Amino acid sequence: MYRIVDKTHKQYVFQTKKGKPLPQSSFKRMWNRLMVAAGCVEWREVKPGTSRPDDILKQIKVTLTPHYFRHNYVTMLYESGVDPLIAMKIVGHTDYQTTANIYTHVRDEMLKKATVNMNEVFQNRTGKE
Repeated sequence: MYRIVDKTHKQYVFQTKKGKPLPQSSFKRMWNRLMVAAGCVEWREVKPGTSRPDDILKQIKVTLTPHYFRHNYVTMLYESGVDPLIAMKIVGHTDYQTTANIYTHVRDEMLKKATVNMNEVFQNRTGKE
């Protein structure tokens, strides 16, 4: 995950002190510790004989993942009226269908709003109030 600083430089969101991307294993441990502190984990029973039983990755299952937040962000872009093609570019997808079909979740509130809007359209056309 990075942002473009200029045409030749990228700045990573999670980076080492030298500006390189943070290794996935380091990020995963950091994320899991954050989720433990926030209370967003399910504790697992570590079976006897498991190698490295004190390893946090073996003790917990996180209930909120970075991918969850990614899905939520794209849905919020959609709900706020951002064109799906623009959202596709923001999150770095190359295929519109990925953004539209997988990452954009229609919430109950959106369905209710669409129903209300359509009721208003039909009422206006029939002259009923």
